[in-house]
Amino acid sequence: MKEIMDVGMKIACSIQARTLQRRLFRAHLEMADCDNSELLLHTDSVHRRLNDISGAKFSEHCQEVVKPYDWTFTTDYRGTLIGEELQIKVTETTERINLEKLRAREQIVFFDEVLLFEDELHDHGVSMISVKIRVMPTSFFTLLRFFLRVDGVLIRINDTRLYHEAGQKYMLREFCTRESKIAELKSVPASLYTDPNEIAQHLTFKLRQCEKLELPEQEHDAVNEDL
Repeated sequence: MKEIMDVGMKIACSIQARTLQRRLFRAHLEMADCDNSELLLHTDSVHRRLNDISGAKFSEHCQEVVKPYDWTFTTDYRGTLIGEELQIKVTETTERINLEKLRAREQIVFFDEVLLFEDELHDHGVSMISVKIRVMPTSFFTLLRFFLRVDGVLIRINDTRLYHEAGQKYMLREFCTRESKIAELKSVPASLYTDPNEIAQHLTFKLRQCEKLELPEQEHDAVNEDL
């Protein structure tokens, strides 16, 4: 959708609308009782270009305004680093989160899962994002997961993992994108399509980025004052 809108707007803005066409178009909007009669006039050449890109068929008289957003609500949000005086330094790293250590049996001091949003895409699948946090005596781990399933089309997962070990002056943040078309998952039971944890291992890796978040050092005096 974004590609369609970007190209469409560039083409539309480069066209000098003819005076007569402009007046007729505005009159049509007023007769249709539209809230905004100053919509951009799209000529036939723009319609043909958008048709070539999206395969969509535009009616002779536009009845709807195409909204410039991704209807699947896909996001690559990885968290927000905040702080005015104490800044976290972010650098790329080859160090990875020790998943084997996370799988080891250790007392869980705190655990919670929060569903941030979920939408059924007008019964065409599901789009959802959730966050899990697990705190152990020696570390904590956070998973922010975006899960998208468009029935008959594709499945996509964007994961952001944040890990910190006690005694370390940094955290590790890993972001990865997995995605596969449904046609590429014919050997996978359809019952797994609805379970992000099960289907994740069958999806194709598209992107992985690993970062080190170095924590700011606090002066001993400031720490003592806080205590």
